[in-house]
Amino acid sequence: MVAYVAVPDGQRNVAIMIQTTAPTAPRQLTRPTGGADDFSPAWSPDGRTIAFLRVVPEQSCQVLVVLAGGGGERVVGRCDERHVPTFDWTPDGRGLVFGGHGVFHDRPGLFVLDLESGEPRDIEYDATPQNHDFAPHYSPDGRWIVFVRNTPVGDFWRIPATGGVAERLTWLNTQILGWDWAPSGRALIYAENNDEAGSRLFRLDLETGVRTDLGIADAQDPAVAAKVPAIAFVHRATRFGLYRFDGSGPGTSDGSERLYTSSGRDRLAALSPDGRRLAFASDRSGRYRLWLGDLERSGSAPVLLDGVEPGSRHLPSWSPDSERLLLVGRATTGEDRGHGVYEITPASGRITRLSLPVADPVQVLHAPDTAAGQGRILLVAADQQGRTGLEAFVRDDAGQWTRDATLPLVSRVQVDAARGRVVFTRPGEPGLWEADLALTPASVRQLDPEFPTVTNYRAWAVAPDGSVLGIARRSHCAALLEYRGATDAGGRSRCLDTTMRAATYGMSINPRTNEIYVTMVEYDIGDIGFASYESPPETMWPGVVK
Repeated sequence: MVAYVAVPDGQRNVAIMIQTTAPTAPRQLTRPTGGADDFSPAWSPDGRTIAFLRVVPEQSCQVLVVLAGGGGERVVGRCDERHVPTFDWTPDGRGLVFGGHGVFHDRPGLFVLDLESGEPRDIEYDATPQNHDFAPHYSPDGRWIVFVRNTPVGDFWRIPATGGVAERLTWLNTQILGWDWAPSGRALIYAENNDEAGSRLFRLDLETGVRTDLGIADAQDPAVAAKVPAIAFVHRATRFGLYRFDGSGPGTSDGSERLYTSSGRDRLAALSPDGRRLAFASDRSGRYRLWLGDLERSGSAPVLLDGVEPGSRHLPSWSPDSERLLLVGRATTGEDRGHGVYEITPASGRITRLSLPVADPVQVLHAPDTAAGQGRILLVAADQQGRTGLEAFVRDDAGQWTRDATLPLVSRVQVDAARGRVVFTRPGEPGLWEADLALTPASVRQLDPEFPTVTNYRAWAVAPDGSVLGIARRSHCAALLEYRGATDAGGRSRCLDTTMRAATYGMSINPRTNEIYVTMVEYDIGDIGFASYESPPETMWPGVVK
């Protein structure tokens, strides 16, 4: 049997469903009401109970358990709806192990919630507030806890189940979209988000370190059966489109336009400062590449900027003169095809890899020149522990890049040159911060303690007037544009689309016309996939997606 989440026919709330692996109709287990949705079902070790989360956006988050056969639903704890936690059962079935900040108490690191007493118990290990530990799972023999450390790029770490020193298992620095133990305890099955191929399933052998692609594309959230050779996973088929919305006032937007229609997945729309061109990423050619559209030529087709595979997390960054683009990606031609920072000149087609002393870049932006130097850029990158921070680099007359300033714990940044500041989010924390362009520590100030949430850390942009725009999903509107940080913010929110939600990649704003360029989710079909495997050697192959 497989437990999963879905919106049942004729309903609006996300509920827990149960289905056998045979082609039979599912059974609805939970029935949330009002604005609540149910997420993250987890079977108890004896298979009799399912724990799950019930979340009302911007209001509440509860941890509940329910009998797998139905009935007996009860609340066992409360959590932070801004930072929905991850959890697993303890091997004895008497508690739940949690990862994530802001759950039950404010101490960092993993802890166990005792279901009988309702009291949390810290796991004693070398956890720190600078690291974010989540997605914990006990090993099949109960000796170890493996978890993912740090976000948005993370790695697998482990500790003894009784506590101790955390040991790093991988150096992936990637976005991990769910994982589980293989029954033998010798391997992990996990989903990784890959720029070129989307999400895929991998098997990681803990003894040899060998990583094997299981050949299952568009897959995430794997769940491995404990006693039979089987695995279930979410098969995600999503199509993204680029939309332009007018700069009208409050209410439902009726000035939307679909740009550059195709059957591919278009995303990461970056508008040039002069408002004439739109750079975006797409797999419309069969491969994930960078494209450039001319907004002044109505009906014209976008042009492929070949030679580099753009990263899938952040928008490219235009130079102030609208002549060059910076992005994190991977070259597709030449001898040096490694992951790095690339500068593209669309007029000539020139692609240059910048020689920066950074191993794992995540996001790059053009920044205004300062007294420290010319040709300044800002770079979000991961350190040796997987923690992302912000670094400023300047280029000297010889073309060499020198680190000028640093700001720790930054997950995404945007430059607000008009006000001499950067606005940023922090990894694993809800909220928004600002600092001056020199990244002076004393200038750091929190702007909003709640917006954006951890999940939507990219879904915002600084508006021309200095307020911050975010797009959220609400019960009455699938894509609600909200203004934060402005005196009249509440009266300026408007619904972009009642049925189609926005992707969490961020947006571009034309400062002269207030037009907004957003990646929208045109359809998002989630199925439950089922596969079998042999043991040993635990070689896997995909089964029929139902």
